[in-house]
Amino acid sequence: MLFHSLMIESSCTQNNSINKHQIHWPTFRAEIMKAAADAKTPALLFVSQPNEERAEYVLNWLRQFNQARKSPLWSSFSQTGYPLEIYALDDNGLVVGGLVGETNQIPEWLNVSVVLVTGEQQGQGIGTHLMNLAEEEAKRHNCRYALLAISDYQAPGFYQKLGYQIYGKLQNCPQEETGS
Repeated sequence: MLFHSLMIESSCTQNNSINKHQIHWPTFRAEIMKAAADAKTPALLFVSQPNEERAEYVLNWLRQFNQARKSPLWSSFSQTGYPLEIYALDDNGLVVGGLVGETNQIPEWLNVSVVLVTGEQQGQGIGTHLMNLAEEEAKRHNCRYALLAISDYQAPGFYQKLGYQIYGKLQNCPQEETGS
């Protein structure tokens, strides 16, 4: 039995938009390198591109940091994060439902990022089956807890029927999507 938790959350900026700036990277990098040389500090380049090798490096560093502090959660834990994808396919092989998440990004936790059941398939038990399969797989990876984050309109009652409990809620963020 996994312990369940549910957080209804979202993130937003002051005006509910993302500030985007166009940067000419070669010029920007050259300016950073010159400023760093002038200041006699190491140059840093911030990159926002998925990179599995860098992600694993950061996660391993965090694990070692936590283990060195004798954290009971991390001290004896040796498993790494494991991606989890489960799909429900119809007779034609088309996706009618899916669950995307991962196990053990934090030791002993299943984190569900996305659960989807297409409109005409909803109410037929597909979502429940996807969640049950995810929890079974999580147990095989030594998870004892599960969490997910949703908005008010994303069927909180469905998850509560499965045993999830709301443990936090951001009010009116994003605006008009969560209760105020």
